[in-house]
Amino acid sequence: MLAAKFSVLWFLWLFAGITLGSVGYVVYIIFYNIKFHPFARTPGPFWVCASPLYALLHAYRGGLHLDVSRCHEKYGLVVRYSPNRLVFNSAEALRDRLLKTAAKKNLTTADIYRQGKNTQKSPCYAPYPYFPAVFNTHNCIDKEMHRRKRRIVSQGFSPAAMNASEPMILNHAK
Repeated sequence: MLAAKFSVLWFLWLFAGITLGSVGYVVYIIFYNIKFHPFARTPGPFWVCASPLYALLHAYRGGLHLDVSRCHEKYGLVVRYSPNRLVFNSAEALRDRLLKTAAKKNLTTADIYRQGKNTQKSPCYAPYPYFPAVFNTHNCIDKEMHRRKRRIVSQGFSPAAMNASEPMILNHAK
């Protein structure tokens, strides 16, 4: 009888500890995102700064673009739209933000926009192929494969190809 009471009591304490620890962790993450995150001083809706669930809800409902537009009207050219995401309304705002960050880190614009042999796409693109082992120019990490695919795709976006397809596009747009 004592062993049964002890096991139930132990389970209740364990459950309470896990619950309180989980709630404490979530509160800590929300507090960090609002007060101490590097984007904390960028304006944006409160719930957007606290959690990415607000943006996920608007994306699920299909009105994400409308809400982002509303946020730009209310908060300005740069809006924090997720704890780790900034949305820019103009190229100038993005350039100003990048140059301000570069000045703090003693970087030049060449350091920011550099491409070349030392630059590789992040491995986070790897899980995105629609079919396993079938890559496109977006999710291809291997530089040689990406070069081959980009060469094929770029033929369709050449000025001659765009001019040739313009009458067909205008015909479909009518």
